[in-house]
Amino acid sequence: VFEEVEGGAPVALARHFCTPLVVRWLFLLKSLGFSDFVVRAPKDVAQAVEGLVGDGRELGVSVSYEGGGLGAPPSDGGEHLLVRADYLVSPEAVRRFLEGGYSAALHGGRVILQRLGPGGGAEVELDSLVDPRRRPACVEGRDARGARSALVRWAQEGIHVTSRINAPLENLLVRALGDRCWATPNRVTILVNALAPLAMWLFLTGHFVCASALAYALGVLDGVDGKLARVRGILSKLGHIEHSLDMLYEQALYASFVLGLALSGAAPLALPLGIAFLVVDGFVRH
Repeated sequence: VFEEVEGGAPVALARHFCTPLVVRWLFLLKSLGFSDFVVRAPKDVAQAVEGLVGDGRELGVSVSYEGGGLGAPPSDGGEHLLVRADYLVSPEAVRRFLEGGYSAALHGGRVILQRLGPGGGAEVELDSLVDPRRRPACVEGRDARGARSALVRWAQEGIHVTSRINAPLENLLVRALGDRCWATPNRVTILVNALAPLAMWLFLTGHFVCASALAYALGVLDGVDGKLARVRGILSKLGHIEHSLDMLYEQALYASFVLGLALSGAAPLALPLGIAFLVVDGFVRH
């Protein structure tokens, strides 16, 4: 449901990190198993949304349009999810709302998500569905600064030591690149994997300081591509195999480092270090 209009333009079309609000919602709900959508909005807002997403075919969903706002629930007797789509909600909060069987999710006393149809449980505050570090779990779509801040906060996944060390640099790059639509997550992924062989060659030829600096930079960029995809709310086909590509180049870096040590005359040190890398990497991935 889209109702709000800000400065003559529907909030539904507000872009945060290049992605319009309506497209962000469609991709999020599609990832959670939804495929059929009805947009309820005043005529001018509905026309603007339809001009952007059409019938949803290009996004892999089905979208139809109805006039008015909240209105009455559908009369087909089935289960439906009502979404106040003028707001951004943490994907984690939406998922937990659906898994928890709640009847409605509130933010500031306003219903943002509501189940329509048979069954349903208690109401819940959206902030209670997420970790305190990820709050607020909901922001208004017209609040550009609040939306950017929340999207970057929600994009942080890892909680291990390396992720915490890299997070400030990653977030700085995400904020710098997020509004540059040409800087896609896929291009960052390709750049990381294209530069990895250079770091491997530097390790093998004994240039350990330069190789280590480049490897660290690749580690930061490796976090940027995933965060960039999450703040934009769109996951590509390449994104599905990104973790596999990460593991491939990271293990290759470890191997080239160990082999480089052996070739430079530090063979006794190479074996225990190689084993340590594999153990620590396996633990972090687990």
